[in-house]
Order: sequence, then structure tokens, then C-alpha cells
Amino acid sequence: MKKLYEGFDLCHPSTSVSMTINGPAPIILAMYMNTAVDQQIQRKEEELGRPLTDAEAEEVQAYTLQTVRGTVQADILKEDQGQNTCIFSTEFALRLMGDIQAYFIDRKVRNYYSVSISGYHIAEAGANPISQLAFTLANGFTYIEYYLSRGMNIDDFAPNLSFFFSNGLDPEYTVIGRVARRIWATVMRDKYGANDRSQKLKYHIQTSGRSLHAQEIDFNDIRTTLQALMALQDNCNSCILMLTMKPSRHLLKNPCAGQWPSK
Repeated sequence: MKKLYEGFDLCHPSTSVSMTINGPAPIILAMYMNTAVDQQIQRKEEELGRPLTDAEAEEVQAYTLQTVRGTVQADILKEDQGQNTCIFSTEFALRLMGDIQAYFIDRKVRNYYSVSISGYHIAEAGANPISQLAFTLANGFTYIEYYLSRGMNIDDFAPNLSFFFSNGLDPEYTVIGRVARRIWATVMRDKYGANDRSQKLKYHIQTSGRSLHAQEIDFNDIRTTLQALMALQDNCNSCILMLTMKPSRHLLKNPCAGQWPSK
């Protein structure tokens, strides 16, 4: 992990690392966080020209965890529903997810999303737009209930949740983000008493791989472009264009919605 990120400042404001990893997410995330901490300690020691004291090292560690930005997917429920690639039991994986979030709360990790609640894989497995949204929000509320059952406060962990939807050309996709945000905000406010910050649903869109056709390859660019435009008009926070029939993949930031919101 240290070799992989050598040369990157993992605490720089423009650095955000997204991990599409689920079952082993806690292990990979721990490796990443330790890499970021060790990197900042090394930088500080080079700046001072001496080893850090234990108190100074703890201060650097706290700063790093409170500064580092990114996302880890870690969504075990959609693994069960859409991918069937679980390496741990659902119960054990949920406990690991809860452990991650509890650690984030204890260490004030505010700029890193502890789970990206994913509907994309559910859609790729065959769900229509309405079913995708229903399953994804249901999974989100399941995590809410589980974290609350462990004694966490709703406003301490809700800002660390993000969402990930698939897009397509069905008319429902033109409003999937707005519908998701309305449902999420209403339930968070009325059922859980969450504050304004916790009511905000941050979501990423990936255009639909399943909608592309080898038989009509020349139209895949058009399909993908239309899907991206629909996502941008629906005010997604970010969007990946998936062109499975041609060697092209681009990451877009939505100029309407801005960058991933600072928490």
C-alpha cells in the first residue's frame, strides 16, 4: 500500500481515494489509513529533522484521520442481492461495517465515506429503476437501524454514508436522484430526527453497462452520452461513463452539483 501511494499526498485537499471493495473492505481500509498516517509522520519528521515524540505522533495521526478524503464501497447487502460474491457471512460483515463506523466516530473521521450504498450492481443483476431505488434505500435504512442498535447517534454517522446508482434510458432515470433525496430526507427528518446535514443524500452515478450492445456498437457512445446528461440534469454529485464496447472510461464531476460535498 505504501508503494502504491508513494508520491501522493493523501492529506492534500484535492486527493480523494475511492475503493471499489466490499468483503475485505475493513482490511484494505485499515491498510490505507495506516499508510496515510505513516506518510504524514514521515513528512513531519523530514520537516523537523528528527523522530517525533509519542505525543507528536498521536497528534499527526489525529490530523491525518480527520483530513483524509475518499470512499470505501463496503456494501455487503448488495453483495448478497446483486453479486453473490460474499466472503464473510452477512452478520459478520455487518459487524465489521459497524466497527468501521464506530472507529470513524471515535476518531472524528468526517471526510471519508464508510460505505457507498450501491444500487448499480442490483440494477446490473436485472432490477428496473424503481426496484433498484427501493432495494438501495432499504439497504441504507437497514444500516441506519443497525448502527442505531449499536448505540451510535444518527447525526454522528449519517454524513459518512453515500449512495451509488446505475443510470439508463428509462424515463424513471431522469428523476431517480431527486426521488431518492426526497425519500431519504423525509424519513431521516420525520422518523429519525436527523439534522439538516444528515438528511442530505450524496450519490454517484455510473452509466449502464447492461444497456450497451455489441450488435449496435456505433450507438453506444450516444446511449452513454444521453445517460450521462440525464444524470447531470438530475444533479448527481459525480458520474462515471461506462463504455464497455470501446476502450474509454471517463470520470466527470457535475458542474451543477459541484464536487463531492465537504462534510
